[in-house]
Parts: sequence; C-alpha cells; structure tokens
Amino acid sequence: MSTTTRQHNCAIDIFRYVCAVLIVAIHTHLLMDVNANLGFVFTHMITRIGVPFFFCVAGYFYIGKLEAGKKSLWKYVKRLVIVYSLWTVLYYALDFVQYGRHDIVAYLKDCVYYYFIAGSRGHFWFFPALIYTVFMVTALWKLGSKKIVVPLGVLLYGICCLGSAYYYGIGNRIPVLNRLFLSEHWEVLKRIFLTGFPFFGCGYLIRQLEKRITTKKATLWLLVVSTLLWLGEMVLVKELQWQKDVVTTPFLYLEVVAVVLFLLKHPLSHCEKQANACRVVANFTYYSHPFVIICINLVSQVLLQTTFTETPMFLLTTILCGIAGWIVYRWNNKYVNYLV
Repeated sequence: MSTTTRQHNCAIDIFRYVCAVLIVAIHTHLLMDVNANLGFVFTHMITRIGVPFFFCVAGYFYIGKLEAGKKSLWKYVKRLVIVYSLWTVLYYALDFVQYGRHDIVAYLKDCVYYYFIAGSRGHFWFFPALIYTVFMVTALWKLGSKKIVVPLGVLLYGICCLGSAYYYGIGNRIPVLNRLFLSEHWEVLKRIFLTGFPFFGCGYLIRQLEKRITTKKATLWLLVVSTLLWLGEMVLVKELQWQKDVVTTPFLYLEVVAVVLFLLKHPLSHCEKQANACRVVANFTYYSHPFVIICINLVSQVLLQTTFTETPMFLLTTILCGIAGWIVYRWNNKYVNYLV
C-alpha cells in the first residue's frame, strides 16, 4: 500500500464519527430509560471501543511517520496542545461561571493539575495520555527499542485489565498489584501508561500485520472472531457477576486491532468527501458534547421546566453536535479549524 493511501483512509475517518457517537452514548447513558439491560450494553459494553480506537489510529499514522523517517514530534504535539488548550479555556470558563470559586488560588492549582495530568475535563484525559504516549513511543524509537513497544504495551494492558472493574477480583489478590490498584493515582496511571500507551502502540502491531494479512476475507474473519470473543467475554463476566462494570477487557485489544485492519483493507476510497466531513464532525462531537449536554439541561430546565431522559438527551446531543460540526466543516475557517 502506498504512503499516500496509508496516510489517508476514508473508512477510518467515517468510523471515527461512529466512535464519537458511541462516546456520546456513554456519557448520556443511552437507553437506560428504555431498558436497563439495553442501557448497560450501550453504556458499558459495545461503546467502549471508542477511545481505544482513537488511540490506535493515532498510533498507526504517527508510527508510520516514524518509519518514514519524518521528524513530526513537535508539530504533532503542538497541534494537540492547541486544540486541547482552546477547549480547556472554554470548559474552565464554564466551570467558573457555573459553580463559582471562593479560593481562586486553589482553583488555579486544580486547573493546572487537571490540565497537565488528569485531563481538564472528564473526557479530555485523552489529551495528556496521548501527548505523554507520543513522547514515550518516540523516545523508544530513537533509542532503537521499537520492537518492545508492542510487548510492553500488551504487558501494561494486562495489568490494566487486572485492575479494571471486572478483573479486579483477580488482580487485587496479587500482592504487588493490589497496592497499585488502591493508590490514589491509579486512574491517572491507568489512563496514561496502561491504556494510552498500549492502544497507541498497537498501531505498530497493525502496521506489521497489515503486511502479512493480505486478503479482505482474512480481515473479515478476524473481525468476526474477535467480535464474538470480545462480546462473549463481557457477557460471561457479567453473568458470573465478577463486578458490575466493563471498561477494559483482554479481547478489546484484539477487537480494536481487527477493526482497524478491516477498515484498512476496505478503504472506501470513493467516499472522500463524506470521510472529510466525518473526520471534522467526529472531532467536534467528541470535544464539544459535554458542553452541549450542559446547554440542553440548562435550556430544558429554565424554559421547559423539565429535564430530558437518557435517550432523548443522546439524540439531541448527537444531532446538535453533528449540525455544529458540519457548519465548522463547511465554513472551513483557518482559525475555527483549530477547534477540530
């Protein structure tokens, strides 16, 4: 596959939007107001592919640049920092107006901590995790240790699974790990080192498998098998009642690899316009949906004297984010484009 093709794939860009909508479903608890079991499926199970997919695709393309010898670290990080910072200013301003702060110094300290470590907004943990991961992978590459990216990532993700909601019942019995899982810094460590790095690094695994899995039929079978294993694993663990939540599970790693390989072999090259729109709308939806949810709640409470339940909230949020993202795409203003 040519470099040009490998650096742009319409199917991946379209699936970005699917994943952005899945993340909205998580945060709005889609179908919980219709049926608890369906709500669980859409809030805690199939939607969990969204963020790992974003990490994986970012790793796939960034590592491709490293393989090509391109020096893109600072350019890549600069772009991430600009987008992250612009949205952070918006959300911090919203928080300050909405809740108010009596201790400005403490508030600013919290802002700095969350911006650099935990993520300035709940869903923005993705940014510091991605930025730190890019530095780690680049350092390993420059040190001639690129071959350990995947095995190290698998090891770290294994620890992540042991400490996750379902497999914690096993992991908390391991003397060294149980102290890690109980640490106040566990969530930050999990996101940066045990989620971001493994899924970003599996982009390198995909680039290797892409050379060996040459047929579309093979990627289809891999996708079918991995999906059955992933869904079967979650159903089994839920039925065994090991824990109440599903976030990170072993077969999710295989599922993400299979999905990306399938999309690479089915690039939908004739859908370039749709893919370009989906890429912009996906980014805008992911970044803006908590803000849109807040606005919907405010308007519904003040003007309608009511609140929307989970499914209408999901639909309204998705539609409004989609419309706004489409406007940004069509406007194509160089300054507004910094938001996406």
